[in-house]
Amino acid sequence: SYVWALLDEHSVVRPGKQMERIVSPTPSTESSPPANHQPKAKRNRMPQATSQNQNGSQDAGIDTLIEQAEDLKSSLKDSLGKVNEFVAALKRQKKQARLVRSTLASLKQLQTLDA
Repeated sequence: SYVWALLDEHSVVRPGKQMERIVSPTPSTESSPPANHQPKAKRNRMPQATSQNQNGSQDAGIDTLIEQAEDLKSSLKDSLGKVNEFVAALKRQKKQARLVRSTLASLKQLQTLDA
């Protein structure tokens, strides 16, 4: 499954000084198409609405869509929780790494004072 969302300009991650751009090679015009090319899947068209009463079959479609939307909402909430946990773990890691660097620098200073 895929999830996408539009971002406003404040949500976009700006490139940093140490970022590296990864560029995919452009395909040459002389290359032949892959031998195991699979045809595109046919799209199913939505049935046209009719004026006949079909005993709630159209309502069942709407109910299914509502259920799918609620499932997606639940999935997004779960994903947001996991992302928040991941961000918190990264912040803890960053803080811990800073503390280790500071401790090592202090130990080096103590070694130079003892010598």
